Amino acid sequence: MRTTTKFLNASLALSSILFAVNNALSVQPAVTPLPTLSQEPVAAPNPDTGATQGSTSNPATTGAAKPQAGAAKPSQSTTPQPTAPVAKTIVSDRIPYKYGEIQLQLTTSGGQITDISVLVGDMSYGRDVAYQTLVAATISTQGTNYGNVSGATFTTEAFKQAVQNALAKG
Repeated sequence: MRTTTKFLNASLALSSILFAVNNALSVQPAVTPLPTLSQEPVAAPNPDTGATQGSTSNPATTGAAKPQAGAAKPSQSTTPQPTAPVAKTIVSDRIPYKYGEIQLQLTTSGGQITDISVLVGDMSYGRDVAYQTLVAATISTQGTNYGNVSGATFTTEAFKQAVQNALAKG
């Protein structure tokens, strides 16, 4: 028992020393500021002579640099500006199903479904609510990869067919 106590005491003492040494020797990285870029203009070489034109010193302290006669003007970038996506309207065929027909109008922009309108469809017996749910689900998933609306299985299947029909036309 006496040996075990000495061993535990020695272990505690050693771990205390290691803890103290690790904390004393821990090195914090020095934070150095990043260098700032110069805001001074850079003179471009003259393509005819190879000499630089203008001044490379700060214009605020030496006066504005004066371009030489006949100096080439800086070229303007002719990068085409991105154009806004064009909205496209697609109308599905009339899809017959157990409770009538359904026809949809899809609006797409940039390859994304942005709006759906029900052109032909029975709005009775809760189908109006089902259509709202189906429109939201189609826009959210950008397709027909979602489940059925409870109590409106036939309407859901016909709605999905109409969406797929319209997307196939687009």
